Amino acid sequence: MSNSKPKVLVVGPGYPYRNGPAIYLSHLCKQIGSDFAVELVNYTMLYPSFLFPGKTQYDDSKQTLSFPNKRMVSSLNPLSWVKTAAYINKQNPDIIAFDWWHPFFAPCHAGIISLLSKRNKKRILYITENVISHEANKTDKTLTKLALNKAKAFLALSNSVEKHLQR
Repeated sequence: MSNSKPKVLVVGPGYPYRNGPAIYLSHLCKQIGSDFAVELVNYTMLYPSFLFPGKTQYDDSKQTLSFPNKRMVSSLNPLSWVKTAAYINKQNPDIIAFDWWHPFFAPCHAGIISLLSKRNKKRILYITENVISHEANKTDKTLTKLALNKAKAFLALSNSVEKHLQR
């Protein structure tokens, strides 16, 4: 029997992004790192600047919480999705966890997942901070289904999110 830790590959934002999901994923990766071999695959571009409401997407504070990550996913570049899927297939993790908080990322997630090996498609877990966006409309609901229907399991971060998933 092997003593190696199960391998978890997380796809989501990390440092240098300053948003809540990046902070949460950094904490999560650090916490589960004692029981799992964890790798965080981060974005090279999270949002295009014209969609981002704040001054900057980046954390410029001196007190950053970071977890080592590999920046390779562009939310809008399908070529990066191909590269990311190939990387995931090569790593052959036991669990592939995608962080979900907004339907904007549905095409990116669905694109990556569609390119995974058959074996890896069976290992998809979604970490769900929010299922329905605050500005939900028909397009958002369609995009959410596109991505979340690919999951084999969910980690709901609240009771209300769990209830949305059960619908």
